[in-house]
Amino acid sequence: METAPKSQMNVSTFPVEKLGWLLIFIMAVFLAFAIYPSAQLDNDMSRFAAIESLVERGTWIIDESPFLMKPPRGKRPATPIVDRVVMEGHSYSTKPPVMTFLMAGEYWLLKNLFGLDFSDESERPFLVWILTFTFVALPFLGIAWFFLKSGPRFIDNPLLLMTGMIILLFGNQLWGFSRTLNNHVPSGFFLFFSMVQAVSLVHGKIQPRPYHFIFIGLCAGLLPTFDLPGLFFCAPLFFYLFYFFPKQTLSWFLLGAIPPLALHFALTWSITGDFIPIYMKKELYHYKGSYWDKMGGFDALEEPKWLYFLHLSIGRKGLFSLFPVLVLSLVGFCRSFVKQDGCPLKWEMRTLVFLTAFWMLFYTFQTNNYGGMCYGFRWFMFFTPALAFFSILAMKNFLTGWRWIFLCLLIAVSCYSGWQCSLDPWTANEEWTTRFLGKWTF
Repeated sequence: METAPKSQMNVSTFPVEKLGWLLIFIMAVFLAFAIYPSAQLDNDMSRFAAIESLVERGTWIIDESPFLMKPPRGKRPATPIVDRVVMEGHSYSTKPPVMTFLMAGEYWLLKNLFGLDFSDESERPFLVWILTFTFVALPFLGIAWFFLKSGPRFIDNPLLLMTGMIILLFGNQLWGFSRTLNNHVPSGFFLFFSMVQAVSLVHGKIQPRPYHFIFIGLCAGLLPTFDLPGLFFCAPLFFYLFYFFPKQTLSWFLLGAIPPLALHFALTWSITGDFIPIYMKKELYHYKGSYWDKMGGFDALEEPKWLYFLHLSIGRKGLFSLFPVLVLSLVGFCRSFVKQDGCPLKWEMRTLVFLTAFWMLFYTFQTNNYGGMCYGFRWFMFFTPALAFFSILAMKNFLTGWRWIFLCLLIAVSCYSGWQCSLDPWTANEEWTTRFLGKWTF
């Protein structure tokens, strides 16, 4: 009797789901203990200041929030947070409003149901922990959970499924940044979920039921409200679904997508009096004593754009140098043009690779500071899981001989970078690549 080749092994013969849940449980336990119980950096303090102000005083003004001032450290005195703007003499958070508003809703419930209060310093660590776990750690775990459920639609090799779980949990920046409050990790879930579900609909892996379109629309609508560059994914997604399912897209998809977008514009209007987000109003960053008038560190970098692009792609903070397993998405992209038996999702893969190139160029010409003092290039996180998905699909051609050894090396380097990031995501010059390419000096 002949045995089926590895690429055709039945998932049911291997405890994929049990092992997958074990990996998710291990990561959940790690995050439960590793999430920072205090907000001491400008990025998360800015959000917590707005959350606290909304619930306690019913305003977006953060002048009276205990999170406005960074605590003293060593010889450095307490100073106002950097991530703020001043409008009409009052300080406001620079963070997108929808995530802040939703987190304020959870804080309001915790305050009114259990009496927890940010003003009580003994309760503040738990509040910081639970809000971060809810809005960052859970979406990160949700990416792995959704891959565990949806992966078998496209992958029939259990070894490949487990390899994908390892990559999504341990082989990227999201692992480390799930320890701290940020908008990039939940954005990664929104893009990953909406993309995989849309592809599943188009390729007949799931039935075109209304609730599928509603949830895809909801995640697609939330994505740009959390991470604005995600808008460049939402437009192709809409037309992609519209081409195959015009009626469902114009009805159920929009039913899910419109509410978060409407909420974004309503909140923006309540803050600024117009529809331009406050973080895009450059003039508001210039006020007496503003850090942005006398920047330092990464914010003061003036590198040539070619060098900046080099470091964010294959250099010190490179997407493909720190997490080389993602290179396989480019391999699959090239293979789709030369092999007739290439990935069945070749057009979807090509689109995402083109979007990745677009986002890399977008950040090259729109930024100059690599996302500040952090591990890797944090602004890439929202599309990393989606890119990893196509890398996993491309791995089917790397499961034998020397290719398997090469694949294991790529995964090992990616997981090592993920582990480095998990030690402290908000750090400078700690990437292993700086040992070979040199460190930044300020």
